[in-house]
Amino acid sequence: MPIPREFDAARLRAARDFPYLAAALWSLIPVEVPGLDTLAVDVSWRLYYDPVVFQRWTAPQLAAVLAQHELHHLLREHPARAHNIGVAPETQQAWNLGTDAEINQDALRDGADLPDMPVTPHGLGLPPGKFAEEYYALLKSRPQGTDPRNGKATRDRSSSSQAPGTGGDCGSCADGQPRPYELPPPSPSGADGLSKTEGELLRREVARRILEHSTSRGAVPAGWRRWAKEKLSPKVDWRRELAGAIRQTLADAAGAVNYTYSRPSRRQAASPGVVLPALRRPVPQVACYIDSSGSMNDRQTGQAVVEVGGVLKALGQRDGVHVGVVDAAVHVARRVFSTRQIELLGGGGTDMRLCFNHAAQLRPRPQVIIILSDCESPWPETPPRGMNTVIARLGSGAAPAWARVVDVKE
Repeated sequence: MPIPREFDAARLRAARDFPYLAAALWSLIPVEVPGLDTLAVDVSWRLYYDPVVFQRWTAPQLAAVLAQHELHHLLREHPARAHNIGVAPETQQAWNLGTDAEINQDALRDGADLPDMPVTPHGLGLPPGKFAEEYYALLKSRPQGTDPRNGKATRDRSSSSQAPGTGGDCGSCADGQPRPYELPPPSPSGADGLSKTEGELLRREVARRILEHSTSRGAVPAGWRRWAKEKLSPKVDWRRELAGAIRQTLADAAGAVNYTYSRPSRRQAASPGVVLPALRRPVPQVACYIDSSGSMNDRQTGQAVVEVGGVLKALGQRDGVHVGVVDAAVHVARRVFSTRQIELLGGGGTDMRLCFNHAAQLRPRPQVIIILSDCESPWPETPPRGMNTVIARLGSGAAPAWARVVDVKE
């Protein structure tokens, strides 16, 4: 089915105004649903539309709905956040209103031309500047049998606006609950929608583009910058962790240090006329293995990729890092210089013992192995010879006692 001309025009307008959202805008897959009377998006990045909205809303309004409302539900991970706090069917409307209020207060401050009467904290009688979880707690505490918008007795709302952001239906992108009009989950080919892992990687790509745009090309709203920095920030201080692993490696191989004349020794002043070399801190050979098994959720997998980025930065990226993707087999294993080169495959069972067997075959052999996993896996009973192990634990599984374990908090 051809893409509606009005949708294409709105997407182009939104990409012009928000170039850092272009990848997300072009990941939306339009699906026509006559009679829907609105736009809605599901968790697989499919945009459901009723053709009548293209006659009802102006081009700036359509662009604002796409870039400044619907995408925000997905980028802000509202489905996962709803799951984390246990949103139930009977409180689903309160959550949807809370997410709309969170989004719209930022969008309207940035000049968005949203159609009809968008939900705002002020309109709900709530304080500004809060998160959806806070609005949800306040809204669901209003008496049962009342409209959570205003606490008044529930009335027929069949004639009320269905525009996104007005408390109407935004789709499962708001709360993770499938709607009757939504398509089944996408096929493995990904042609008919994004998987959870693909969606998480897309969020991180958008965050990367936001930071790049803000430093080199132009202004980005402060809220977007904060979101992007948080999204791309490793939770582990890899400089410190790798320093500890290096110290242990050197202790295992006493005397394995080098001197360099490229930087004078700090003791130079004590020996005038003599050029003293400085000790050169060795850069270890490092191999990283990402757990891609079915027990890893999309946020854990995405954070694992971010942590590999932290390792690359700590090492200086000059020689890259060998990265393997593992579930019940080692799928992709190669040297990378950027996290954008990492290809995530898998989704099966878990056997992290394969990491050590694989690393032992690499040349040069790594001195440090970093495993990023929820630790729902069997482990070797004894540590690998000549390779220090750092486990970045992304879940609650058990790690081997002989490894250096760093808990990565969400």
